[in-house]
Amino acid sequence: MTFLLNDDFILRHLRPDLRNTRVAPCLLGPPAIGKTMAVNALAQNGDFAVFSIDVNTLSDAADLTGVRTVPDPANPNRFVQIFFPHYTIQEANDYAEEHPDTLVVILLDEINRTSSDVTSAALTLLTSRRCGNLKLADNIRFIVTGNDKGNISMLDSASLTRFALYPVRPDAKVLLNLLGEDLQPAIRDVLTEHPDWVLQSPTPVGMVTVADEDPDDPSSSTAVSDREMAEFASQMDDSQDMSQYTAPRTIEGLNLWMNELGPTVMAELAVEEAVSPDGQTTTELMLGMLAHTGNTAFTAEVHAKVLASLLAPAATSGPGAMSVSRPAAWDKLRAATTQNQIEQIISSLDTDKQADVLIFALTTKGENTLTTQVVDRILEIGALSTLNKDQRSVLLNRGTSGVLNPASVSYFLGKSTEPLVVSLTPIHEFLAA
Repeated sequence: MTFLLNDDFILRHLRPDLRNTRVAPCLLGPPAIGKTMAVNALAQNGDFAVFSIDVNTLSDAADLTGVRTVPDPANPNRFVQIFFPHYTIQEANDYAEEHPDTLVVILLDEINRTSSDVTSAALTLLTSRRCGNLKLADNIRFIVTGNDKGNISMLDSASLTRFALYPVRPDAKVLLNLLGEDLQPAIRDVLTEHPDWVLQSPTPVGMVTVADEDPDDPSSSTAVSDREMAEFASQMDDSQDMSQYTAPRTIEGLNLWMNELGPTVMAELAVEEAVSPDGQTTTELMLGMLAHTGNTAFTAEVHAKVLASLLAPAATSGPGAMSVSRPAAWDKLRAATTQNQIEQIISSLDTDKQADVLIFALTTKGENTLTTQVVDRILEIGALSTLNKDQRSVLLNRGTSGVLNPASVSYFLGKSTEPLVVSLTPIHEFLAA
């Protein structure tokens, strides 16, 4: 059983636990799933104040309690040791004393992703309620987060009795609310349609496969299920590579990156050909997305939605936009009576006009015979080996708008070894759709 990191969890579990100092909540789960975000949400209503210590950044127990040898004020000939608390603990305690009616939470973040000595020193704070010479105020409370798998310091049974242990999993709704109006439409749509995709491990080399929802799991359509959480944790625990994955923190990072790029740069990257780390032909935009949320169904679907939305206006407006009307050469091609005449007409066109003819050939309906002849001649002549960004945008716009002729597109994509067809590999699936 795992708990969803949402408002209900905070209200029903975290808040009651914080009414006394006897037991501290401990949120267990993989990194980046929103544990820290849930604790920080306590401070939103103003009745809690939260101070965080990243325990995994401490290299020694003395980082929590520094020691200094100073002259004894009562006897200058003697020296005594004074223990100085971690700055954040001192800051939290000062705030607690100044605001005695406010519960002050010290978050010991990732308590077991450090040495056992540091973990032990952090745990002592909960029982002794002291940090060196500093006695903690009565309104100080503790919350601990940790990982339940991986390279961690295991907690013994005596340590575990100090906690209310909550295995937790992320909730897409919380992330949607947190990112609010700054959320990219494509990310919002994917999280709304597939809330269980808020947590995904990377897919091995090859194409991402989107699995159907499990009809036997009623939670699969609304949130990450316990089964999915267990599968994710198992896969991440067994993985030894440096592959990025999808989680609230990485999704937030992707959103920030896309906001910084803006629609103009994203549109340029969406038609720029690139090669992914596993050797697949893709786009520059997809490479950036893979860096943030990994080779997952989530990344693939966000990429698809961005292509469909960003590139649509490029076909009808802006510099280099191509006309959607029938090119003049098409009437000449209709009048041709032999394949030699078709070849001569196409050979007389520059590559931009050949691209215009090709795109129209893939669009027009009821002229399949002429279309196949035109496609064959363009590929055989070979002068048109790739499309520029504007031409790709036009073709992609027609593909995502459903105005291409499926039979013509299928015939064209069937020429899979031709350089022109290979150059359009990143948008094959959108043309075929």
